[in-house]
Amino acid sequence: MKLLIYPSLDKKEVEDVSSVSEKVNILNINTEKIALREIESSDVIYGTITPALLKRAKKLTWVQTPSIGLENYMFPALIESDVEISNMAGIFSDVIADHTLAYILMFARGFHLYLRKQLARNWAPGVPIIHLADQTLGIIGLGGIGMEIAKRASACGMCVIATDAKQLKKPPFVDTLWGINKLNDLLKRSDFVVTCVPHSPETVKLICEDQLQLMKKTAFIINVSRGIVVDLAALTNALEKKSNCRCWPRCL
Repeated sequence: MKLLIYPSLDKKEVEDVSSVSEKVNILNINTEKIALREIESSDVIYGTITPALLKRAKKLTWVQTPSIGLENYMFPALIESDVEISNMAGIFSDVIADHTLAYILMFARGFHLYLRKQLARNWAPGVPIIHLADQTLGIIGLGGIGMEIAKRASACGMCVIATDAKQLKKPPFVDTLWGINKLNDLLKRSDFVVTCVPHSPETVKLICEDQLQLMKKTAFIINVSRGIVVDLAALTNALEKKSNCRCWPRCL
């Protein structure tokens, strides 16, 4: 098997890949001119594939992308081809879940307010505290990241509800799992909402003004999906009007 890496990786990374199997011939290429020549006899490419490279490929069966999101990677000829495409889904699930839990704890314990008070040398108490075990967390998209968030929230005693387009079998650390058609029900019930869906035509502006208006007046929304999943104009309007939600957008 011939594996083409383009653009090139550093020496240590190539050595790690080489150590997996002696049956793989690895070419670590840093120029498109050479990549265009070598792609003709390559079985696999890791990295960036362009329309020009795909057109020259004769044996290519597999493309491994270096990213999780594919919205800026795909192009028509690649979509229509028979080449298998895989991404890096799952490699940051625990990291992003930890980051999300940090936000939940920050809001629940008032750290974002106490920090400002501390900087102002204001030691007066009075910041509301939220007991997580009394809260419902709604997760939109129960993939790798959503699963890890659910585990952490359940360990904190939260009631975890979720929607997922694939309607996976409900794991033991999720209390209720619905299809995406129950999104509005999730928004109505949740004290914290986390969006974990990929960027696709179906998820563009999934959260709009109507959805924000369904949320509790005390609810928080944390977006760890692409920014386009939340209608930023609607979010800005909701914040400026101090309407139904207190939102903290976080786009990755």
